[in-house]
Amino acid sequence: MTKLTAKNAASARIVEIDVPKGSITVAEVIAKIADIEIAQPNLVTLIYKGSILKDKFQMLSLSEMNQQFVYLMRKGGTHLKTSTKKVIPPVPAPGTQTSSDSNKPEPKYDGTRGKRVVLLIRHGQCCNMGEPDERKGLTAHGHLQAGETAAHIKELFERGFLPAKKGLLQSTSRRARETAAKILQAGIPNLQVWNADIIRETDPTKNPRRAEAVFQTLLQTPAAANQEDAVVIVSHNNIILYLLMRAAGVPMEKAAFAWKLFHLRHASVTHLEIDTSGTILIRTIGGAAHQTHPIVTWNNIKGEDLAHLNEMKPVRTKFSGRMLVLLAVDPASDPSAQRAQAMAFHVAGLPAYMVSSKVRMLCTAGSQVSAFCIKSFLPDARGPEILPDSILTDPEGVFTEFFKPPSGRSRDTLILVCESKVMEYWLRRALHMSPEEAAKEGNLAVTPESLALVNIKSDGSTKVVAVGDTGHLGLNASSEVK
Repeated sequence: MTKLTAKNAASARIVEIDVPKGSITVAEVIAKIADIEIAQPNLVTLIYKGSILKDKFQMLSLSEMNQQFVYLMRKGGTHLKTSTKKVIPPVPAPGTQTSSDSNKPEPKYDGTRGKRVVLLIRHGQCCNMGEPDERKGLTAHGHLQAGETAAHIKELFERGFLPAKKGLLQSTSRRARETAAKILQAGIPNLQVWNADIIRETDPTKNPRRAEAVFQTLLQTPAAANQEDAVVIVSHNNIILYLLMRAAGVPMEKAAFAWKLFHLRHASVTHLEIDTSGTILIRTIGGAAHQTHPIVTWNNIKGEDLAHLNEMKPVRTKFSGRMLVLLAVDPASDPSAQRAQAMAFHVAGLPAYMVSSKVRMLCTAGSQVSAFCIKSFLPDARGPEILPDSILTDPEGVFTEFFKPPSGRSRDTLILVCESKVMEYWLRRALHMSPEEAAKEGNLAVTPESLALVNIKSDGSTKVVAVGDTGHLGLNASSEVK
């Protein structure tokens, strides 16, 4: 009789399962593990060679049993007190598409909600920094970034994830005009276009009235309960960050210094929503995961763009210090295999150009499935280490321990996989809120399966690079369909 062995990823317990006929289905293995662990089968996730086995009808043959399987036990409050007979969990018929795997989410806007959506787009990478404005054209990679962001925005409109009534407001600076041109070339129908000197690059600390005028003019409350519109604003780092902080309720005098707290990537998308009550919801900050890794940049360059002389390699240097890669999960439901792999593939690509390859992984007990999927793409990473359950109610300890510069080396990377509410707390603390302020509900909405990036420099200063980024998932991301 053949035996299949499986290891509990958290406790390291190894179980043996008899396979009398030389083959067994995934559902049968899960049922046997659940019986041994005295748990409901829906709390067991089976993994083989780093991949989650989602197809319950998949037949595991002798040829696949030469390597140990791994399984995860999720906490769900449905553990059994005593062992019961083996039960194969109900599964959909072959070929049936489950709701979590659906690629056809319902459109978000139908003309009945009172809401204004504001998409703040940073211009693409430009060259000749420090020279007159008309010399600051986009680099070759800046044009590619703008093109991919334009395609992303076009699809948002086409699939009903943004209101049908729409307009584009562009800064009159050359780098912003060239970025906006890609959106116009994308062929978005019925898109009204305006030019605006008021959203040109400025220093809000020296010109606060102009920055505040932009906020008061553009982030207006919808006048009617059924008024829906979208405004795409192509502008600059300082203006975008000022608007973001004012949207978060930060006073003018503090919002003017927002550039000290963020470092947005080029052609990134910051997504705000305003309802008829005047409430502003921040869905995404600096989202750029919809761009392909080879073109992503975050700093402009001095002098001419010489990429054509350097095999079209972009000018970029990895972030120094510590980069915290924060991934939000919903422990009540595992991501589909496609979405889990998309998230893992995107994160695994970051060390090649943006963050340190010295990677350590940590996760909560409820996020192990996603963490081990990422681990399968980053085999050299340490971990994942399981964080104590206490962080769900007291996340301050983890913030104090890990949101600080690395010791002993110039840079490292920490991947933290956790529940959305825990991540929201850490992000508020990273933005210099007190523990008491961070514990309060705010207008920052972190969506499950979204990504956040926080950079801690060697001097202890913090730069938030992205929050709520779901571009790696495509338009089936939760943040686009709620």
